[in-house]
Amino acid sequence: MDALKEKGAKLKPLLCACILQEPSKVLIVGVCGKPRLGALKGNAFGLAFRHAAEETGAEFFHELFESSWIVLDAGVVNSFMVKLTEKL
Repeated sequence: MDALKEKGAKLKPLLCACILQEPSKVLIVGVCGKPRLGALKGNAFGLAFRHAAEETGAEFFHELFESSWIVLDAGVVNSFMVKLTEKL
């Protein structure tokens, strides 16, 4: 994200998904190009993660302390990505 910023490129959310050792689980991590405003706006990016996961109907784990990562069932990753894109 810093490299894009230095080049003057428009900042967009960056998502990375990786398969976990736990069967059929995928970790998705997101970094938002916009600065976190915590007290002013809350974590809109983290809320988008949570709402997209809830809408898939799949079981998921979402750490309340850090809301820019989520563990999902592998079968719903595509659906999650589509829903997350709609929310951002």
